[in-house]
Amino acid sequence: WQEAENATSTALELDPDNQHAQNMLTIFLRMQGRVGESQEGVDRRLARDPEDPVAHANAGWADLHAGKRKEAEEHFREALRLDPDSEFARLGLREAYKARSPLYRAFLAWAFFMQRHTEGKQWIFIIGLFLAYKFGRAILETIHPVAAGALTVTYLLLCFWTFLASGTGHAIMLLDHWARLTLNLREKIDGIVVGWFFLAGVVLALLGLTMLPVAFVFLGAGLAIAAIPMSRVTMNNSRAGQVVFGLLALVVYLAGAIGFAVALSGSNPFKGPTAGLMTLAIIAGIASTWLAGVPALHSDAEE
Repeated sequence: WQEAENATSTALELDPDNQHAQNMLTIFLRMQGRVGESQEGVDRRLARDPEDPVAHANAGWADLHAGKRKEAEEHFREALRLDPDSEFARLGLREAYKARSPLYRAFLAWAFFMQRHTEGKQWIFIIGLFLAYKFGRAILETIHPVAAGALTVTYLLLCFWTFLASGTGHAIMLLDHWARLTLNLREKIDGIVVGWFFLAGVVLALLGLTMLPVAFVFLGAGLAIAAIPMSRVTMNNSRAGQVVFGLLALVVYLAGAIGFAVALSGSNPFKGPTAGLMTLAIIAGIASTWLAGVPALHSDAEE
């Protein structure tokens, strides 16, 4: 980002009125976490040309980075009014709509925070978070096992939320008529098979532990766990990745369905061949998080 900023600054020295360079400089500043400087650049650009759709989209992204969701929505809408085909503005408005959810806002803040740092520093934060979890769990286990369990669930949700946040955000947007209009077909499918299936799975699993037959725990767990590999199918341009993660999701779906049927019949799903399938489903869910880091298996649909 620093090299790109330097190159853009050089271009502006040669041509101070270069509209493209002015807009790109605000993007490079924002990606380095220099939101204030980026905002100043956006303000100058809009003062020169209030009808510049790219400048309005940049202003929206700057507001989104600063946590000003409502202001971001206004700028993205104005950008799309000026240029209805702007994918840069559409994606920004989509993120602003998803940020209406407090959980997604927290995820977005974390993503922006990590984005400002190098890969090495990102790993330091991740390892530090893991060590903090281990230390906290050891302390809470001496106080009450329920507290330690709650911390474990929270940590796992934090780890897996990277895979589930976007689909869950799309699912919430499907409930809003205007927000739904900003979604393309793939994003709508993502909202259903990742967001809604995950939420439905969690609800079914909880009901299976409380009110419904325990068989529903297997059905719910299958839907919830499969959402992790499915998140790398719906928004993935890599054909190899779609096949690999699709097969992993299929294993989890089958395990959940078979476990549900076996448990509903009164048999123990943790005995015989079904037990192996349950173990395979868990491995498939975990493996999908590891394989998500393989570049050849993932190409973002938005790139």
